[in-house]
Amino acid sequence: RMYEGISPEFAAQTATYRAGEGIDGSVVVTGNPIIMQDIQTDPLYQKQTRSGRVRQAGFRSFMSFPLKSKTNTLGVINFLSRTVRNLLPKDRVLLASMTNQICVALENANLFEQTVEKAKQIAALYDVTTTVNQSPDLQSVLQAVIKKITDIFHFDTTSIYLWNSQDEQLQIRT
Repeated sequence: RMYEGISPEFAAQTATYRAGEGIDGSVVVTGNPIIMQDIQTDPLYQKQTRSGRVRQAGFRSFMSFPLKSKTNTLGVINFLSRTVRNLLPKDRVLLASMTNQICVALENANLFEQTVEKAKQIAALYDVTTTVNQSPDLQSVLQAVIKKITDIFHFDTTSIYLWNSQDEQLQIRT
């Protein structure tokens, strides 16, 4: 779960935004934070909110910071308070620094997932290559390759059709 201090129901109600939609969507598009000390009186809140749920939930201050990588905005992080908050410049700098660290962690996690996926692909290629080189019998090789590919990618079914030039049609082999 990627939230703290709100109910799962509230999180579900505010779980998705399109680019440019609502406060969070605006932050994603512009890449700039939006800081509202008191959403009860701030006209920007009324103008940009989708539903007013944050205000209805009793929050007073709303701060949304972009999570920016070197090349794009990955998301936003929101800070809500039930009291009016005046964010000092030093606090803005600290929060911006923390969001930068969050972005580094997100990018590292992304790179790790990509590396794991590449490793799986290389392992799958190795498995198929090893299988192909194990037997001169085409039917056995194709059957083993089909099984490995189906297992590796969790397909429900895999089939090989080979072209029969005499009948001019594809025929299932394995």
